[in-house]
Amino acid sequence: RNTVSSAQIFQLCLTKHQVFQVLLDEIPDTSIDLVFADPPYNIGKDFNGRKDKWDSDEEYQVWCYQWFDLCVAKLKPTGSFYLMASTQNMPYFDIYLREKLDILSRIIWFYDSSGVQAKKYFLFLINSSHILYNVALPILEFLAMSDTEKSSSRSVKRKSNTFIVGESP
Repeated sequence: RNTVSSAQIFQLCLTKHQVFQVLLDEIPDTSIDLVFADPPYNIGKDFNGRKDKWDSDEEYQVWCYQWFDLCVAKLKPTGSFYLMASTQNMPYFDIYLREKLDILSRIIWFYDSSGVQAKKYFLFLINSSHILYNVALPILEFLAMSDTEKSSSRSVKRKSNTFIVGESP
């Protein structure tokens, strides 16, 4: 089995078709400390001629659930999984992931997007993104661990394996 370094993983540009192959072939199970996923939102946004729209919401959700499962399998027992998703899909993802991981927090990130939008549409908008913070190890189990167990199981060393899934313009 081929493995790649954290630096190589970070440099990978993944599309909806590549993510499965990379997760299956390149990343060993229980080897990742942190997954931050910002998948396409399935709202028809245009990324240089590529639309992020599936034929149905159900098809999109099934695709997401498949790579969620792969990401969960790749997490270390003390790993974390942050998922950024559209408001429309977050409830479905929340329900699905809570069967597999512990949800520690539901984060709402507010940001000003008026710089780009204002020039084109003369709008001044405050947008938000929703982020689900999940952990593989239930928090009460982690808190019950001794300091020695925590330091040996949680990667607090300089090197950390981070896998970023997303499709950027």
